[in-house]
Amino acid sequence: MRYFGGKQRISKHLVEFLNVQLKEGQPFVDAFCGSCNIISKIDSNRCRIANDKHKYLIAMWKGLQEGWVPPIKVTKEVYYQVKDNKGEDAALTGFAGFGSSFAGKWFGGYAHLDKRTGAWYSEASRNSLMRKFKTLTNVTF
Repeated sequence: MRYFGGKQRISKHLVEFLNVQLKEGQPFVDAFCGSCNIISKIDSNRCRIANDKHKYLIAMWKGLQEGWVPPIKVTKEVYYQVKDNKGEDAALTGFAGFGSSFAGKWFGGYAHLDKRTGAWYSEASRNSLMRKFKTLTNVTF
């Protein structure tokens, strides 16, 4: 999932440093987890805690842990309905707000097709989330 301000580009080097610095048994707390590019690569045998100020983003991650699956296709109508009714489904709001918006900016404009791949923007976001989520099942959000 694209996330405005994400740490994907620096994650490899940052995680190499962090995994060496963390002492055995020491928990890892990600204060600004966002799209979880860092915490997803931290040794999964340790206690990992992910936090973010954005309540809908955390609701999305918790929803995934509870079995919620994001939709493959978020239509323009659904995008704007969710935007106008954020409290109805917090997990979907988190997903649509970032995963169906240009450059992953919170409801930063509806993005329907990824010009690079020709796939639905929401489908690419969903696929990315589902791959990454496999490494996050034991994270406390």
